[in-house]
Amino acid sequence: LLEEGLSAARAKTATEVDHRIVRHPTWTEDIARVLIFLLERRDVAGVVQASAHEAVTRYGWARAIAGLLGLSYAYLRPVTMPSNARAVRPVDAHLRVDRLRALGGPVPRGFSVVLPDLLRARLARELPVTA
Repeated sequence: LLEEGLSAARAKTATEVDHRIVRHPTWTEDIARVLIFLLERRDVAGVVQASAHEAVTRYGWARAIAGLLGLSYAYLRPVTMPSNARAVRPVDAHLRVDRLRALGGPVPRGFSVVLPDLLRARLARELPVTA
């Protein structure tokens, strides 16, 4: 999702980006914290869902990246019509974290909290362009 959003944010031509399917980006570091919490508790059985609460579409994601990079998002075109894909995806498949929260577990952070650091780390891996 990060690479796709970065490419769309950097586009200098009109780029269509999905603005229909809602996602809840959840970071592996946060899931690792949840797993450690659950493994340390020996009294938890059954299903415990973990997902970030903050929702975003790919269009919103690309706009957020563009904003953090100081780029215009004028080239981004939100697409709100369903695609002709064979697999029908739910519009919002958010997981509930009620049980995790009731257990006192760490609830994953939203994308607006994590994205700036994630983007900074990703950009640090890029080599400078030289002539």
